[in-house]
Amino acid sequence: MQKAKVKDIPQGAVTFNREEAINHVYHLVRDHDTPSHVYLLKYGVALNGMLAAFSGIWCLKYYRRAFGLRKEVAFTSSLTCGSLPAITTYTYQYLFVLPPILLQEPGCPICLELKAGAIQFVAGAIIPVFMGLVTASMTAAKLGFNVPPPTAPLQLLKLGMQIANHPQGRGKIAALSFVSLFGSMCLVYGEQMQMLNFTKRLQARQTFTDD
Repeated sequence: MQKAKVKDIPQGAVTFNREEAINHVYHLVRDHDTPSHVYLLKYGVALNGMLAAFSGIWCLKYYRRAFGLRKEVAFTSSLTCGSLPAITTYTYQYLFVLPPILLQEPGCPICLELKAGAIQFVAGAIIPVFMGLVTASMTAAKLGFNVPPPTAPLQLLKLGMQIANHPQGRGKIAALSFVSLFGSMCLVYGEQMQMLNFTKRLQARQTFTDD
C-alpha cells in the first residue's frame, strides 16, 4: 500500500498509511451488522490470551501441588502467572498476526499460522512452565520448605525438570503445549477465512449498491 505509485491511485480515492488502514478495517469489522460472521476477528486475540492465562495458572497449580503448597499466597501467585502469559501472547498476536490478516497482505497463510502457533507455544507453554516453577519455589522457600530458591537456578531447574518428567505431569504438559500450538493455528486459520468472507460480502454489497 505504501509502495503504490501515485499514478496507480484512482482520482478522488482516500489514501491511508498502514496504521490508519488497520484501524479503518478493524472498525469495519467491529461494527459489522452480523457479529457471528466476524467473532474470531474481534475476539481471536483475546481467546489466545485466555488460553495462555489458563496455561499459566495450571502450571502454577501443578508445581504448587508438587511442592506441597495449599492456599498460601495462591491468589496473588495465580494472578501473576496468569496475567503475564496472557499479556505477552495478546500483545504479540495483536501486533504481528492480526494486522496482516486485516489487510490481507500477500504472503504465505500457513507461515502466518505457524508464526501465531510459535508465539502461543512460547507464551502459552514455555513461559507458564518456568513461571509456575519459579513462583511456586519462591513461595515454598519463604515458608521454609526444602526447595531450591530462584537464587539457585541450576538446582531449581533440575528439580523442575524432574517434576515435569513425572508420568502424570509429562503427558499433561505435552497436551498443554499441543493445545497452545495448534489451537492458535486453528484460530488464525478461522480469522483468515472470516476476513476473506467479510471482504467478499463487502464487495458484493458495494456491487449491489452501485447497480
